[in-house]
Amino acid sequence: RQVVRTSDSEGLPPEGPARRWRLPSSVLASFLTSLPLGAGNYVKFIDGGDSSIRVRSGRTVVKLRMYAPENYPLIRAFDDDNMAEANDMASKLAMVAWSTDKKAQNVKAGVHIDGDQLVATDGYTLAAIPCRAPVTEPVTVQVTSLATLLKAASDVSLRVSEHQLQLKLDAETQATTRVYMEPYPKWHGIRRDNYVGHVNVNRGYWVEVIQRMMTVISQEKTPHLTMTVEGSSGTIIMDMRASG
Repeated sequence: RQVVRTSDSEGLPPEGPARRWRLPSSVLASFLTSLPLGAGNYVKFIDGGDSSIRVRSGRTVVKLRMYAPENYPLIRAFDDDNMAEANDMASKLAMVAWSTDKKAQNVKAGVHIDGDQLVATDGYTLAAIPCRAPVTEPVTVQVTSLATLLKAASDVSLRVSEHQLQLKLDAETQATTRVYMEPYPKWHGIRRDNYVGHVNVNRGYWVEVIQRMMTVISQEKTPHLTMTVEGSSGTIIMDMRASG
């Protein structure tokens, strides 16, 4: 995966000689987003010549060890002509991305896009949502790490090219991610459609309750959840079979 800024960023131009660094993106992003915003708040990157970068903002300094930049496959900005609008997919991706297998190295780590639905499964859970996407044939792509970026994007378009999904997030930002070549698991028979009724609940409240219970049984891979609804109230019982 790679995100490319196709034009110069706004603000002050960088000072000093040209540099090329490869840094742990998640750590750097967490640090930068925690910094105050506003006029007079600047960030300085300092190369100490010891395979580490110091990132300084005011009195706060974080030290990050560099990766070898020559080992990173730099991808140039691609031609964004003939790309199709995909704002619907961008807004719905996070709704299914939670069900991917974060540790897998195969299609279970990706989201399946067939043109009519987005689907994700880790073998234990399944998430699917109707979504019109401009693909000519079904593809499975690794986009979990881009879900937050896509959710905040303003004008998304896409194109499948050479085993890659190419995304244009706005007028100046592009991203690419791999397309898995293996077939996606047959999932249609898993989902039931013969339900006898439904219950409307306060989503935020129930999610909060379940997350509170999950902190107690976070080591259980497949906890047994029983939900009982009677009248206007409900009960949730979660069983951790390993410890009883």
